[in-house]
Amino acid sequence: MKSKRETNYELLRIVSMVMITVLHYMSHGGMLTSWHEGAAAMTAPNATAWALEAVCLPGMSCFIMLSGYFLKPEKWRASRIAELILQCLFYSLTIPLIAVLTGAVSVSDIDRYDILNWCFPIGSECWWFMSSYIILYALSPLLSAGAEKMSRTNLRWLILCMVFFESIEKTILPVVLPTDRFGYDPLWMVTMFLIARYIKLYGAEFLDKKAVPVITYILSCAGMFAMSFITGRIAAGGVEGLVRYSEMPYTCNYFLTMFASISLFCIFRHITIEDGLFSRTVLFISPLLLGAYLVHEHPLIRGLWPGWFFADQVRGSILFAPVTIAGALTVLIVGCAYEWIRSGVAGIIRKKSK
Repeated sequence: MKSKRETNYELLRIVSMVMITVLHYMSHGGMLTSWHEGAAAMTAPNATAWALEAVCLPGMSCFIMLSGYFLKPEKWRASRIAELILQCLFYSLTIPLIAVLTGAVSVSDIDRYDILNWCFPIGSECWWFMSSYIILYALSPLLSAGAEKMSRTNLRWLILCMVFFESIEKTILPVVLPTDRFGYDPLWMVTMFLIARYIKLYGAEFLDKKAVPVITYILSCAGMFAMSFITGRIAAGGVEGLVRYSEMPYTCNYFLTMFASISLFCIFRHITIEDGLFSRTVLFISPLLLGAYLVHEHPLIRGLWPGWFFADQVRGSILFAPVTIAGALTVLIVGCAYEWIRSGVAGIIRKKSK
């Protein structure tokens, strides 16, 4: 049983994965119409979808911050990298088999290139997150030890430099920078890792008061929505140069998105969870979440599962919001159950091999 404080962060891990799954449902289910696309964008369901997108997007960086907060050099294991790769390989190969056996996917829909990607899931970025996360984990003892050895001032300046080149530049300039991967890369993970490490070592100062992170989270999400809406409407009026920029607020390394992620992380610093059924449930579910991600984001089914949860029927309707959340929760439950079975079988095999 982890401490009460750690249980708070494990709850954040669950909330973040729910947010991520909601994002995937909306993106793969075609729920979002860009503001620059004219009358099709000016609907209440579309505005609601972009508002929900803004609220959920910070969950992606929060998931990384949790690693930065807890990973310690002395707990690093080289075998963990092998475990992560084997876990990815298990999902990359078994999900297609199940999809074919259940009739969800036809064998004719699978080509040799797909099979090659599934056999080498890390190098092929079968899941971009896992490819980047394994690099982050490999670097984590150096990052953690370096952060602890550096002075507070130097660590702060290092983070500011990373934030400037990874976030502030792309936030200000109305162009697509050649180095910008929108936060879907190891370098952005390193940035958020170091921010979380700084909070672990020195606190968050400005965000230490309970009400402040809630307010900043709401204002940051509202700012993302407003910036996208304003620039999108200007682009729709004929300023084509702002078309791509209007989509920038909804990227992980946009400055307001980053600040919303830090605020959401700090919100959970002030939550106290007493020992009991709820805390035990949180600690039971939390280790299974990575498996849930690997299930619903497998390349073979990531574009299919929103349709299984009525994406085509609710698209353009205000009903999409409750259906999206219900679909995301259902997928997480199924994914966690699958990971529970996998981890249980893996545990039995390890015991017998000793």
